[in-house]
Amino acid sequence: MELARKENLPVLGGVIYCFCIPLFPILATWAMILWLLLTLTNITKNAGKRMAILIPVALFLLYLISFALAPSDQYKILERKLSLIVFPLIFYFSSYSSEQRTLLFKSFVFGLVLSGFACLALALFRSLELFEGALVFRPEVLPGKGFFESVLYGGNYFFGRYFSFFHQTVYYAIYLCLGIAVLIQNDRIVETNFQRWLLVGFFVLLIFLTSNKAGFLGLTVILFLFIIQNAGKLSVKIVLIVLLSGTSLLYIIANPRLNESFQKVFEGNLVLDKNARYGFSTRLLSWDASMNLIKKNPVTGYGVAHAQEALDAEYKRLEYAFPLKEHLNAHNQFLQFWIESGVIGFILWVLILAILFARALQFSSSNKYLILSFFVLLFINSLFESLMNRFSGISFISFFLSFLLSMNKDET
Repeated sequence: MELARKENLPVLGGVIYCFCIPLFPILATWAMILWLLLTLTNITKNAGKRMAILIPVALFLLYLISFALAPSDQYKILERKLSLIVFPLIFYFSSYSSEQRTLLFKSFVFGLVLSGFACLALALFRSLELFEGALVFRPEVLPGKGFFESVLYGGNYFFGRYFSFFHQTVYYAIYLCLGIAVLIQNDRIVETNFQRWLLVGFFVLLIFLTSNKAGFLGLTVILFLFIIQNAGKLSVKIVLIVLLSGTSLLYIIANPRLNESFQKVFEGNLVLDKNARYGFSTRLLSWDASMNLIKKNPVTGYGVAHAQEALDAEYKRLEYAFPLKEHLNAHNQFLQFWIESGVIGFILWVLILAILFARALQFSSSNKYLILSFFVLLFINSLFESLMNRFSGISFISFFLSFLLSMNKDET
């Protein structure tokens, strides 16, 4: 087997990891360790000449310093961040050709396909039950709810967190959006254009079922970028943008969760409600508590190990019952870094995004689109989620930052 040759062992490790990303996090963890070990057995000469690859290490050092200044026995917090070191080492010590990168992308896309079919199969299996000797389709998690009502309240096996079996919806939606960008950017992932756009459509459907609002917004923006960059004549771009806008509107109307959220925005109903338990309203509470903490200690923050403790105390003071019960984080990566590491953490995250954006502008059109798409997904989701608080986010971000920043400008 070609990949079994010693010089290709790091590629084999990468293929396994990329396939596991959309599946169980524990599989991705072991695959990441395997990839590092295989890389260290065959270090490539002159690899890692671009120091930008080491940017994720700066994040880990920030966590380490924050942990040292505000000590704790919660060492698992640092263990969860170790991928910020692992992936820079992998790409520092090993070089990847354009064909090998395509192989990694292909593995990632096929992992997404498998996870998508698995989520659909599990949703169907959970929705079927025997009732008086007959097989009944009941996708509602709680009895007594209608199909669309259950999507909003109580849960539905085909929507939201009950559908996204392997990861929280925010991370799964990011994976799917980037999978779409990969398929659009690289026509070598599958054999025909029909297969390529069929998979794009499948991933769009999966994003619809996750019902993640940031995922929908990210999807819209990366498709808009594709039209602007590749549509050719201005008249064609205008037509496609109108079609995208119309389709996005139908997308929102058809999804009960998205529809309800956007209706609240347009009606001006998004206000602080200390008794809020669902959706965007709880994020408003998290943001309010986070801003209060930042105002009290804007310079040094509260330490990565004590950030949640500080938030919970603020939730208690403000009588935000649900965020306190669920121990909600800041739900904003900019605010989360500021609470954990002070103004330096906030600046470092802004700097990383700025470097990624600047790097995208240096590339040819296809790779520029891919890096810009990753930047867009990071930026948008950073506004609504603390992406670096879970392995699903830390590992994924560290991998793709190192992967994309290690690319050559002339790669196709």
